[in-house]
Amino acid sequence: MQQVSDWLDKLGLGQYAQRFADNGVGIAALPHLTDQDLKDLGVLLAHRRMILAALGELVPVTTTAAPPQLSNGLKTAPSVAKSPWCSRTSSGRQCYPRVWT
Repeated sequence: MQQVSDWLDKLGLGQYAQRFADNGVGIAALPHLTDQDLKDLGVLLAHRRMILAALGELVPVTTTAAPPQLSNGLKTAPSVAKSPWCSRTSSGRQCYPRVWT
């Protein structure tokens, strides 16, 4: 849940982190949130729009069951393999790592 909290902080909406955590909203649930879900969480209208816009910028990175081998025999770098959510920012790409269970 810390990843969601960090993401909300970056949007300037950290005041909702506890509400997301209390309702079990993790990084995997973010792309499935609707306006009604956010309303049910008690998020203000303008803030709902900001969250939905930011969610629209998140780009899922597809991964295969077995990460590709690099030329030196190593697997894909962990920082790449564990970054299924990235957004484009003015300073480049911001990625939010996936929690592997």
